[in-house]
Amino acid sequence: MFKQELDSPKTYNRPLDIKSQTLCYKLRKNFDNVQKNHELALEKIVQLKMKQQVDRDFVKKVEQVVFEIHAKSKLYREQFQELEVLLDNASGPSKTLSSLQSSGVITNFKSQKWRFASKFANPTVKKVNIDQI
Repeated sequence: MFKQELDSPKTYNRPLDIKSQTLCYKLRKNFDNVQKNHELALEKIVQLKMKQQVDRDFVKKVEQVVFEIHAKSKLYREQFQELEVLLDNASGPSKTLSSLQSSGVITNFKSQKWRFASKFANPTVKKVNIDQI
């Protein structure tokens, strides 16, 4: 009979005396504080691990991406130059590429590459959210 009284819902839901309620409140407050500190510590650890990863793998990946972009841009530049030559040959003497360039209709990729490079010369730092990775 005594065991049944301990397991009953009335035992768990009964009001506590003031001393016990105060202790329960302090324990809950401390537990919430511990959870916040735990989350903060995990966040800091993840940032440290990201910095370590940046040092090792990130540089290799960035170098690979830059190399691929350079190779693709070189390929596209060559294709543009071939198309410019074809356009110059097809248009004949009356409409040469130089006359179109002077009128502002078509601009040569070679003349514009430094303008594009200056746009990307000043990189901006962005915060990375760990959830996005």
